[in-house]
Amino acid sequence: MSPGKRGPKTATPNPLTTEVILLQRTNARLTQRLARAEAIIDIQKNGSLAGQAADIQRRRALTDAVVSLAPPPGLT
Repeated sequence: MSPGKRGPKTATPNPLTTEVILLQRTNARLTQRLARAEAIIDIQKNGSLAGQAADIQRRRALTDAVVSLAPPPGLT
């Protein structure tokens, strides 16, 4: 009978951890791209309503929103 190791057992690393992290990053990037695409589509749908000051201000606000949703350099 040999003495066993004392203390807490070490956990084996999960081989899927790196894949989960990669998929979470991809999901976050695609979520941002979807929000940006939806804002662009909204602008295109309402782009034909030219002429009124309220419409121009709304389009400008939507354009500013799309620009603010742009991913930082290097994430595309």
